[in-house]
Order: sequence, then structure tokens, then C-alpha cells
Amino acid sequence: MREQTSNYKMINERPSREFFRFAFPSVFGMIAISSAIVIDGIFIGNFVGAIPLASVNLIMPFITIVWGLILMFASGSAVIAGKYLGEDKPNNACDIFSKAFMIVFMAMILLSIISYNFPEYISYALGAKDDTVGMCVEYLKNIAWFYPVFGFAVLMSFFLRIDGKPSYAFFDQQLTQNFKIIQSAMPESSFSLIDHTPDWSKMIFKLEGGEQAGEYIMFANNSFSFLAASRAKVSADIVNPVSEYSYKARDGLNIPTLLTYPKGKTKQKLPVVIMPHGGPESYDRISYDWLAQYLASRGVLVIQPQFRGSKGFGIDHLLKGRGEWGKKIQNDISDAVIALSKENMIDPDLSLIHI
Repeated sequence: MREQTSNYKMINERPSREFFRFAFPSVFGMIAISSAIVIDGIFIGNFVGAIPLASVNLIMPFITIVWGLILMFASGSAVIAGKYLGEDKPNNACDIFSKAFMIVFMAMILLSIISYNFPEYISYALGAKDDTVGMCVEYLKNIAWFYPVFGFAVLMSFFLRIDGKPSYAFFDQQLTQNFKIIQSAMPESSFSLIDHTPDWSKMIFKLEGGEQAGEYIMFANNSFSFLAASRAKVSADIVNPVSEYSYKARDGLNIPTLLTYPKGKTKQKLPVVIMPHGGPESYDRISYDWLAQYLASRGVLVIQPQFRGSKGFGIDHLLKGRGEWGKKIQNDISDAVIALSKENMIDPDLSLIHI
């Protein structure tokens, strides 16, 4: 049974169901933001004064324009990038992100310059008079420094939702290509960039996963060299391998999963411990997980399912977990045992869940 895409569901599901699925998160988000504004207003009005509260309210239309521009570029570019990712065109998606970042960054710099250098004109245009002018000017000058930060935060929040497996990307296409080569050299491992030279000719990474307990390596001249071990007393020969796996839940949804195998054991009829992550909107990454390693050293296969609602696997996978705690999320976890049992990899009678 294949996984249904968002477009497929929007065409075939009941319109009312799809409306609520997309509308409710947005409505709740707006309520949360509005509540924060109301609380800020109560605080300013009661503890700072009526004139400061009036000044903030006068400036609010300008702030709304700033937020509107950020959301317009962020949401629009994320939709286009998501379309390219769905068409298996990651380079096009990266190009959209780079362009969106530059547009948002330059727009926020321009608005920061306007807000900082012409606060009086903006204040008068918005209706400020007498005592409110000075405070409006002060507010505009202070908040102007943060427009680029706001823009970056919102843009990243949209793009991280649609990126099924976040990695490094750069404006320099050659540098991005170099990173893809580095990651493809060790596909079962997780890379974290620690440091680099100004010209990027030498880069230091922390390497985890696979059969590494954590190593610092340097990439230079198209080759790797070992620098140090993050866990010097844990040798590679006792590290149990970690690999990616996926299975279909009972409703056809694809569930990405991490498996830690007991080293040296035949992958048949193994006892199993399922270790679902917390959150539930979180995820497990390829790394040296001491508990999973301990259990695997005792001959146990460890399953870490990225059930629906987990972050980092696309917006659709994340939203499918809303309202499903103890329901379909629990089914996803149980279905891991069913899927691996069918492959004769585990013994379902020797299965436990760690919470």
C-alpha cells in the first residue's frame, strides 16, 4: 500500500477533513501569537504606562508590514522548494532556498535602514503626535536591528519543515557539491561540521553512527585524516552498527527508522527493544546512543522509529502526528515489530518497549 501524498489526499479526502487538517494548526498559531501580543499590551499598559502602550500600537502597522513581507517570501518559496523536493530535484530546491534567503535578507536590511534612519517620518505617517513621537522613534530604532534575525528565523522554520533530511547547503555550489561527496563517502554516518579554514580548504567534522563511537576527522586535499576520538576508551571493534531502515505502517505511511544491530549476531530471530523518542515532535539522529549500544552489546536489536509527528521528515509526516498521540503514533511503533517479524529478523515474543 503506497503512501499517499498531500496532493492525492486533498483531491480524494473529504474537503471538510482537509480544511480542518490545514486550518487548525494555522488558527492555533495565530491565537498563540495574538495572546502574546495581548499579554505584552497588558504588561506595558500596567507597568510602563499609557503613552508607551499607545506608541507601540501606533508602530504596529509598520511591524505588520515587515512580518507580512517575511511570511510572503518564506511561505511562497517553501512551497516551490517543496514541489522540487517532491519531484526529486534537490538542487533546484537548494537554489530556491538560496534566492529566498538573499531576497529576505536584503529586504530586511533595507527595512532596517529605513526604520533606523527615518523613524520620525514613519511615526508621523502612522499618526504619532506630541509625547508619542519620541517613544515611537526610540522603538523603531531599537527594533530595526532585529529585522534580519526575524527574517532568517521565519525562513528557516518554513524550510526545515519541508526538508525530509536536513544537511549542509551553501551559496557556493562547488562547496555544496563537496559536502555531498563527503557525505556519500560514509552514508551510514552522521557528520557535524566543527570548524574550517577561511578558504574552506580544510574542514573538521565530528563523525558518529555506523560503527564509530565519535571521531574528529579532517577533510583536506580530497582525503580524510583522523584527528582524535571523542570517546577514546570505546574502540571501533565494540561499537554496534547503526543503520537506516524504513517500513510501512498499517495505513501505508512510510516510517523511517534507526536500527542498532548486535555486532556479530545473525540477523534472525533477535530479541528486540523499541526505543521511541520523546516529543513527540522530535527525532532520533544517527549518533552514538549509549543506551542503544549497551542493549545491542547484550545481543538485542534496538529499534528507534521516527513515527508520524517526528520532525525532520517533511511537513506532511509532522502534521500526520497531530492528535494521534496514543492512537496512530502507537500503531506506528507497534508496526515496527510486525514489519521486522515478517522479515524473520526479530522474535516478536521477545520484544520490549523502553519509555
